[in-house]
Amino acid sequence: MADYTTSPNMGLSIPSVGTDPSPDWANNINASLTVIDQHNHSSGEGVQITPDGMNINVDLAFNDNNATELRSVRFQSQSLNLSGAQDLDCLYVVGVDLWYNDGNGNQVQISKNGGINATSSSISSGTATAGFVAGTLVVDQAANTPGNIEGGSILIGNNVANSKFVTLAPTGILSLNYQLSLPLLPAQQSFMTLDQFGNMAAPWTVDGTSIIISSNQLSVNPTGIVQINHNYQEYEFKLNGPYAANIPSFPVTEIDGYGMFNFNATIIAVWIYNDVAGSAGTTQFDIKVGGSGGSFTSILSTVGSIDSTAAAGVWTDSNSAVGAQTGVVKPVVATTNINAGQAIRFDVLSAMTGANDCGAIVHFIPR
Repeated sequence: MADYTTSPNMGLSIPSVGTDPSPDWANNINASLTVIDQHNHSSGEGVQITPDGMNINVDLAFNDNNATELRSVRFQSQSLNLSGAQDLDCLYVVGVDLWYNDGNGNQVQISKNGGINATSSSISSGTATAGFVAGTLVVDQAANTPGNIEGGSILIGNNVANSKFVTLAPTGILSLNYQLSLPLLPAQQSFMTLDQFGNMAAPWTVDGTSIIISSNQLSVNPTGIVQINHNYQEYEFKLNGPYAANIPSFPVTEIDGYGMFNFNATIIAVWIYNDVAGSAGTTQFDIKVGGSGGSFTSILSTVGSIDSTAAAGVWTDSNSAVGAQTGVVKPVVATTNINAGQAIRFDVLSAMTGANDCGAIVHFIPR
């Protein structure tokens, strides 16, 4: 029979009372005390300590090691943010929300109202950042370098409360990727174009000569495009023979009938002429417009005239095709638009003594 027993947890040699002789009894006691002095409660070094046997009442250091195999971490809620000199690089809870103090002591709220607190923070990935600056969302791929945004439709509104929105959206179902490139601002009002590569440009201007804007309407200047000028139509009114001698008194209205319009038209020129000059006086020419059964008014602000000092076989126009001539006053057109259903007529207001063969020609284009 052994005169000592071995303990199950630390392997201590425990002398049997009454049987373990001296000095074995003392040696076994000394050896056991040495083991007890060196034990650390690891496996074979004593019974492991349970939480019931611990009372942690100061900071517990892990000596730069990890806390592993944790099921969860439960924080003691604080009433105020931690702000002591030692409260750096730490995670904690205030109320019901999670906070983090960084190495500079900045208190960063991580959760709020049951979600991530990101209402006023920015996000980053590598050198790319996105965040609000003075109310504007700024997205950069690197410092001071704008980045791209991928999304669906974009709603654009006014910077006022309860604004309505314009939605920018792609058309239909896109079958391929493509890019739309906006143009630079043109130097003046221009037409915008879009080519097959998605490039927008504004190469064509409203020059005020061939194309004009009048009363907020874009229209073709009837005197500015040569091709349109060449495609005009005309009404001609003739007063043949010695009209001064044949007509007892002037003015004479509705000479050579009416010029009737079955479409809207624009007057581009009024021509007047006289063949045989008179010996005295002046022949005055007027063109008037009116409706069926109604009154007629002049389309001229200045009536054309040819007097006895003019040459024989003379003519002129309301534009600048013919220059200034002695004894000739150009007609000035004030009313250019004639409506469908209206008519124009030719009136001679006065006549030179002894003059022969005069008339007027009105050039117009549809509008």
